[in-house]
Amino acid sequence: MLIPFSQHVRNETKNELERLLKLHEDHTAYLANDEVTTVRKNLEARGVEVDPVLIKDTWHQLYRRHFLQKALFHCNLCRRGFHYYQRHFVDSELECNDVVLFWRIQRMLGITANTLRQQLTNTEVRRLEKNVKEVLEDFGRTARRKCS
Repeated sequence: MLIPFSQHVRNETKNELERLLKLHEDHTAYLANDEVTTVRKNLEARGVEVDPVLIKDTWHQLYRRHFLQKALFHCNLCRRGFHYYQRHFVDSELECNDVVLFWRIQRMLGITANTLRQQLTNTEVRRLEKNVKEVLEDFGRTARRKCS
């Protein structure tokens, strides 16, 4: 099975960026210019020509996934720690801000879904009212013609 060239380049870029992320677990969301250059040179050494824009785009997606995985792992630790919290054993090192973040995201998605559902319903109701009004007007015209 042949892999398209662009997919091969992106996979190689992803693998190189994952190595960088493993070396620096607490890396920032953005790559520095020297890091982009290092990644590009490492890929060129393996015979892969890559554009710096592709490196940054791939990093953006990879970092987002890394951030979410790290936050979910931390949320699971908070879930385990909740039992101790209920028993009044407070772990001072356990901060559960991620739980609040995900709760807010979930709430925002719920509100957005409700708003979109309501807008769609209102649009369909207006369309239905318009169609019923047109049918009744046509029916009224036809009934008047038959009576006269």
